Amino acid sequence: MKVGKKEFVLGRTDRNGKFKGQLSMRRGQEADIVVEKTNYRRWKQHFVAKRSRKSFEVKLYPKWARLVKLSTRNNIGDVEVFLNGSSIGKTDKHGNLTAPILGKPGQRMTMSFQKEGVHIEPWNFTLGPEGEIIRHQIELWPPKPVSLHLRVFSKNEPVPGVSFVLNGHRIGQTTDANGELLLTGLKGLRIGDHLRIGIAEEWLEKGRKVYKVEPPGGVVVIRPGKFQRYDITFWIKEVVFAVVEIKDIHGNPLSGVRVFLKDKELGRSKNGRFVWELPDPDKSYRLRLQAPWYEGTECQVDRHGPVAVEMKKLFFMAVVKDSVTKQPLANVQIRTSEGEPVATSELTGQARIPIKKLGKVRVTLSKGERYIKQERVVEITKNGEEKIFWLVPVKPQITLTFRWETRDLGPVKNALVEISGSGYIDQGRTDDRGRVRFESYSIEEGNKYTVKIVTPYGTDSLKVGPITVPNYDKEHIITVYVPIEISTPCDAGALIELLDPKGKLLASDRGKLMYKVKLGGHYVVRAEGTPEKGGIKLPPRDIYIDRTSMHIELNVCSPYLMGKKLLDRGDIEGAKREFSREPPNSIYYCEAHKELAEIYRKEGNLASAADEYDKVLNAPNPGEYQTNPSFLLRAATCNYELAHTLEGEDALRRYKRALELVDQAYMYKSFFPRGSKRLLDLYYYKALIPHERYFRLLRENLSKEDRLMELEDLEENWNRFKDEVRNFGGRDYRDYRERMGQIARERSDLR
Repeated sequence: MKVGKKEFVLGRTDRNGKFKGQLSMRRGQEADIVVEKTNYRRWKQHFVAKRSRKSFEVKLYPKWARLVKLSTRNNIGDVEVFLNGSSIGKTDKHGNLTAPILGKPGQRMTMSFQKEGVHIEPWNFTLGPEGEIIRHQIELWPPKPVSLHLRVFSKNEPVPGVSFVLNGHRIGQTTDANGELLLTGLKGLRIGDHLRIGIAEEWLEKGRKVYKVEPPGGVVVIRPGKFQRYDITFWIKEVVFAVVEIKDIHGNPLSGVRVFLKDKELGRSKNGRFVWELPDPDKSYRLRLQAPWYEGTECQVDRHGPVAVEMKKLFFMAVVKDSVTKQPLANVQIRTSEGEPVATSELTGQARIPIKKLGKVRVTLSKGERYIKQERVVEITKNGEEKIFWLVPVKPQITLTFRWETRDLGPVKNALVEISGSGYIDQGRTDDRGRVRFESYSIEEGNKYTVKIVTPYGTDSLKVGPITVPNYDKEHIITVYVPIEISTPCDAGALIELLDPKGKLLASDRGKLMYKVKLGGHYVVRAEGTPEKGGIKLPPRDIYIDRTSMHIELNVCSPYLMGKKLLDRGDIEGAKREFSREPPNSIYYCEAHKELAEIYRKEGNLASAADEYDKVLNAPNPGEYQTNPSFLLRAATCNYELAHTLEGEDALRRYKRALELVDQAYMYKSFFPRGSKRLLDLYYYKALIPHERYFRLLRENLSKEDRLMELEDLEENWNRFKDEVRNFGGRDYRDYRERMGQIARERSDLR
């Protein structure tokens, strides 16, 4: 079987030669069904799926048998066929018949045909070799010559002298005084042929009158039967056309105008003309004309000449005024929903707006940025109706945008802004874009205004301006400078010095230093504590002025510095005591706890060391430690080593923390040089930590599917480590082979 481009075998017939099968097909889908058997001719049938059940009767013929395939002209069915006087069957409804013929090569055969009401000539032929297919078309003739009886009437009166066209050829005879014409002895016509007869066009166009024939042409199908006379009657009537010439007020012809007789549409005009056949030439009719963008009208038509109609454009008058001053507005752009071009109001505020039809119209009015755009639906009930529109003016406004002196730092957010001048005063706060907007009818062009701003960092008010407002609806961008405050809370007498990057002293003071700087600038700070507070002298420190460094506190008597001195002297316990005293808001808080973590780790106190590493990472200002892969890797290995000493949930928690830290370090692996030992260690622990966690704790608590997924992740990590070692060397493959073998055995056991 073949459905579309797909071919497949449905099955085989049973011992009774029957087959029953099912096939999924859509209604209307086409297919070919084929039956094949060895040493038999192939049988094929094309069909279209229409019903849920379809049956076929198949006749198979041996390949050596001769077949005769008969067809009839014009597909005439039910013709009985005789071979040498014996019936071999009848043609089907399509006029086809296939039958086998037995005989010797060279034998003469006679085939005759029989069907009531027709004449068919017998057919003589000679048999050829075995397996031959003989084709023949049967022609069926009427038993008697065909006759046509033609009649022509007009208003129940016969019409003489009418000429005809038969199958495209003009007939010389015409109708007699009774309007009749008899054509006899028409030969050469077979059963099923179509005989077309109509009145000649030349006769219909005779003189100035226009005639119409009903039916326009007769068709006769030659059918079997002894009586071969066919009657056709033509009715002719005079046709009168009404002509309507349609133009606009400028004399331009209008096309596409719809013409109605009461509620029935008769058609549309072409090139400004509408031609219509009058049902009764002796009556007059009232027609209604409609067209988009034009006012509907009516006209009276009859058989006396064309009628001229002038159609007016549909429109309404829009009057636009200011809702505050009540004065008319000019240059207002007006558009309707129908998509007509924009109309503009005149000095009187008036505008002529064309519309497609009467009824509800959506109107949009706009006048620059100083008036609110208005959209309104109005109902127009008559042509030329006047409608008043009130446009609301936009309040005059000043828009200020504040930016820090360094552009990459973005806008000044949440700052209090005050504007005053020319009898107007107002306050507002900047948004996330550093923008604040003031709206008031008191704002006028050309006036000067003074702006004050208080930044969120507690700086003094900064006076900006006065500014002139040339266009009060434009944006003003203002650059803001800020002061910096440097203090030593633990030592009010400490000396503080501020220098530029080249070492030039900009300002100095004791305990607290205030200086106006550029946001985003680079500076150097030095400080030295008093002897009473330990007398610590801080090394020069580079600072970058950003949002987080507006207030800088220096600790010149830091416990961290004291702890470093004790550590250098070998006093480990004293150093630990000083490091633990470092306050969280100190700039040395992270360094102090890092030193503590390393001391505890050397002592073998892994739990305390891991806690100290977490204090560094969770500090208020961890600085570079959260992005330092070396420090993160140290903290990760500490948690991994601690997990080896624990069991159960405690070990699982430490493994998890180690994985989090090694993943965080992996995000910043680009800080390590390619092929360095630290980078190879990072890849190694990224593979080792989850490997140990799985084989120690997870494998017994996971499902088979989850274990297989975990093994795939482990294998991917070890392969990444192997690729790094292969590219840069520096570590052997022994760990890799052992771990991969362990993974392979685990996967084999699971499968």
